[in-house]
Amino acid sequence: MQGASEPGRTCTDHQGVYQLVRTSIADHSLALFRWCLDFRATRHFAGSGHRLISSNLPTDVTRTFSKARSGGECRRIPTENRFFHRLIVQLLRAFANRINEIKMDAMPDVPPSLDLRTSNSGSPIGSTKEAAVTFDFHGFRILARSADDPVRVSDITTDFSLFTTESNGLHDLEIVFRDFGSRPTLPRLQAVQHTPRNVVYRDGDRSFLDYGGRALTVVSDGGRRCEVHSDDRHLAHEAAYLTVLSHVGAHFDRSGRTRVHALGLETGGRAVLLLLPSSGGKTTMALRMLQTDGVRVLSEDSPLMRRDGSIDPFPIRIGVRPGTVLPEVPASMRLDIERMEFGPKTLIDMKAFESRLSGPVPIGAILIGKRFTVGASRMVPLPRRAAIRPLISDAVVGLGLYQGVEFVLQSSALELLGKGGLALSRLRTSLAIARRAEVHRFEMGPGIEQTGDVLAGFLRDFAARHAGN
Repeated sequence: MQGASEPGRTCTDHQGVYQLVRTSIADHSLALFRWCLDFRATRHFAGSGHRLISSNLPTDVTRTFSKARSGGECRRIPTENRFFHRLIVQLLRAFANRINEIKMDAMPDVPPSLDLRTSNSGSPIGSTKEAAVTFDFHGFRILARSADDPVRVSDITTDFSLFTTESNGLHDLEIVFRDFGSRPTLPRLQAVQHTPRNVVYRDGDRSFLDYGGRALTVVSDGGRRCEVHSDDRHLAHEAAYLTVLSHVGAHFDRSGRTRVHALGLETGGRAVLLLLPSSGGKTTMALRMLQTDGVRVLSEDSPLMRRDGSIDPFPIRIGVRPGTVLPEVPASMRLDIERMEFGPKTLIDMKAFESRLSGPVPIGAILIGKRFTVGASRMVPLPRRAAIRPLISDAVVGLGLYQGVEFVLQSSALELLGKGGLALSRLRTSLAIARRAEVHRFEMGPGIEQTGDVLAGFLRDFAARHAGN
């Protein structure tokens, strides 16, 4: 839309937005997302004294906007469409939060060489033994290999051990670990993206991700090959882990699976999703539920929602604070790591809990976790519509989930605006899940044991209520 500076400027009618929601939500129309942006801007114009006129609004409009402060005249969205209006605005606000994490300020040209800092290698480089592992993520196959350091392959296997499979020579993505000295010499390139983790440069069809001068990832072959150059064991591991999550997440979206930032549990043959923010207690509750009879885990952090109302498992590594005592987990299934942004962590291989993991099950309940400073924990029933806003944040936008904008975007953050179809696909899946689930607010007090008891008690009652269904 053009900027407006003159009172009385006419803005286009947006009754069509809501009709477009209804007709396009199934085919993931990009046009809808652009209309949504226009609609948000139009509301701003109306509040600034510009007129919102209509050529096709029904005559039985039931309510009207109050006149703008400067005397501008507006008409109210028809009552039947106010739900879609609220839904779109919530989606845009959450989507804007995701855009804000990308820093796209203009940067000057950078020198051709990377800043070489002291490496913090966690293991010796130079072993002549080659190692490789193949993963299969619901049909997306990844080969990870190293020609000179098998520890690199062992580390990434800890993350995704339950997805390992036999190699058949075919894969959708190849990740190759190399030492830092073998990295290519870059020509003079200008940075195209900045994230909290890295700076991205591009040269033709190749992308270069610089991790603070201590690692360089080279993405080529249309995104099907990724070389990780680093002498820092932990940094190489994290770069590879994030690469896998980015590509696998894109595959899940293409195949109709939507990740949701939640603890996924199964009891009585149905899934229960506990929505909590990062560091909100999902891991603590997961470890407690792994010791609770009649409860199995779908995923500690990101189960997969499907449009038919089912939840697929995605059991990847669990991260706990260093020093956490877990006597049931052998030392061979633990791995201490240093992360780029969030400090040290101890990883738990999910094979340690393989017998307590669930397969795909239909959705049963959504628990919206809320922390309180004092008081006892409890469950409060809510209407189903109460789950929509949290699902927009935790699934449609995916706050708390790594999505890898450095892999997803090819030039700038503005490309996110072109992914309206993806957002609508996720929204449609979220709505399908919400309308099949009972919804509760899980008010979590400061007492960890009592909070765990409340959750365990709810799951027991839930399983009993749905026994035989």
